[in-house]
Amino acid sequence: MGLVVALPGAAAAQRIELDGRYWIPDVSAEAKIEGGALPGTTFDFERDLGISREPLADLRLSVFTGPNSKLRLAHTRGDYEGDTILGRTIQFNGSVFRAATRVVSELDMHYARLGWIWQLPLIPGKLKVGPVVEAKAFVVEATLRAPATTPPLRETETHAVVIPSAGLALDLSPHKVVDLFAEVSGLTLGDVGHVVDAEAGVRITLIKFLTITGGYRFFEVRGEEGSSFARLRLSGPFVGATFRF
Repeated sequence: MGLVVALPGAAAAQRIELDGRYWIPDVSAEAKIEGGALPGTTFDFERDLGISREPLADLRLSVFTGPNSKLRLAHTRGDYEGDTILGRTIQFNGSVFRAATRVVSELDMHYARLGWIWQLPLIPGKLKVGPVVEAKAFVVEATLRAPATTPPLRETETHAVVIPSAGLALDLSPHKVVDLFAEVSGLTLGDVGHVVDAEAGVRITLIKFLTITGGYRFFEVRGEEGSSFARLRLSGPFVGATFRF
């Protein structure tokens, strides 16, 4: 009876979680955007445009709907910039940016998720495994500018997509203050594109309402439309903290 009484109290104490992470990924991004009569050029944002590596902020709000389930809202924001002299000519969205031209580029990304996670306690207090069902919304805006040309060139392409996805979440607790976790979700649409989001790491509970987190995350999205396509891959370590209310 004591155990039955304690469980609702524990669940109520952890009804809401706010998770903030500092993600330091390597960036691999390429695109080919046709426009008008121009077929477009396949280019790499880092190699051709000098896009720099920047840390990302990842915020998550989880509301527990039961002892083994929760709703989660998450948002990741990325803002990358480059400033370089082109080593080759690039056709982008109907404009031609010629070799030896200074090009200033921007890559702005928003990645939002709303999902439900339910984990079956295979070993109560030790091991939980269950499905993840999410709606993923991804918006990316790429801008290329050549401010020194006459007239100055500027082209912007925006791509937005909302897709469902499914996956699996696992939690293993070898110690009462240590929790190992892994999660993967995604969807493939064949030649049209795909999205994959996977992470693994460790949580260490410092006090009842505060946990520190560390791990590694991989994210990739690719989409095609006609002969145009875009691909973004982010992978690297993260650290963070979780507050419970």
